[in-house]
Parts: sequence; structure tokens; C-alpha cells
Amino acid sequence: MVDGREQRRSDRFSGYSLFVSRKNAQPEASLVCAQAIGEALRADGQTPSLHHAEPIRGENRPLADDTNGVYFFDDLIVLKTARSPAVLVEAGIILNPNDEEVLRQPQTQRRIAAALADGLQRCLNAPARPAGRR
Repeated sequence: MVDGREQRRSDRFSGYSLFVSRKNAQPEASLVCAQAIGEALRADGQTPSLHHAEPIRGENRPLADDTNGVYFFDDLIVLKTARSPAVLVEAGIILNPNDEEVLRQPQTQRRIAAALADGLQRCLNAPARPAGRR
């Protein structure tokens, strides 16, 4: 309960997710960046969540790269209207009590921030990959 209201909780899904839009001004670069970030998060021991691809209301997102947890979310306004490459990072699933607890820990936040910085650095230095590569 939060503020006297029942909250939805589920331990069914866990992990990070990354989103890019094919309608972005630079969709290939966005995908390269998302893949680099996903690789860095996995190298840190994080696990991608694949639940956004499930055929349920509000989800059903096409996977761009299942290994690195990258999805297409083409109509998300912040992604599709950006003039530069854009990636939305979901570091975990706070509806999952374990993810929520782990994400509250400063050491986890530092590790995720370091992995994001590493992925972004690799993205900025990477040559473009073909859009269909996983």
C-alpha cells in the first residue's frame, strides 16, 4: 500500500528494457546506441526483460534486438521527435518488489550509471551497423 491505496505488484517480470523509434531522425544511430547500452548493461550482469514483446494490452512491442533487450516504440513522442539519436532506458521493473528494492540501492544506481556511460561512450565511437543486425 502507498498512501492508503493498493498498488499493483508482480514478480513475473524483471530486468531492463531499451526503446528506440524507427520514426526518429536517426533511427540507425539510435539502434546502435541502444545495442551498445544493452551490451554494457549485460556485461555488468543486468538481464534484459522481454515482457514488452508479449501480446498483451499496452505492450506487444516488436523486438529490435532480443539479446540486448531493445524494442521498437515508434510513436513514443520523446523518441520519434528527437533530432538526434534517442534511446529510452527502463532500468528495471518497479512493479517487481525485488527490482524495486535493488534499484533503490545506491551501489546498483552507480553500477547502472557506469554501464550507461560505457554504452554511450561505445555508441559515440561506433560505426553504424546495419539496421537488421541483432
